[in-house]
Amino acid sequence: MEVELSTFNKPNWKEQEAVNAKRIADVVQNLMNNHNFDYIIKQYNNSDYVQHNRNLPDKVTGLVSFMKGFVEDFVAYGYDVKHGMLMEIMWSFILTLL
Repeated sequence: MEVELSTFNKPNWKEQEAVNAKRIADVVQNLMNNHNFDYIIKQYNNSDYVQHNRNLPDKVTGLVSFMKGFVEDFVAYGYDVKHGMLMEIMWSFILTLL
């Protein structure tokens, strides 16, 4: 699966919003679809990310650790983005990583 950011672009986005949306798509693609956990750690581990789900550990390393175990159990797991709501859902996540 591939996140096609161009299908979610909004003409009224300011430059910073477009940059943030690109980061959101990057995280979703590499964490949820490609399972490229080393990349996620390298790109986004310099934050104090607090997980909104009480059942998951905080920090990017905690999220990556959870996802590693998850995809071991569900090898074919991927995140198929079908609606522009992706930008709304992931917005707060990415902003905590910046």
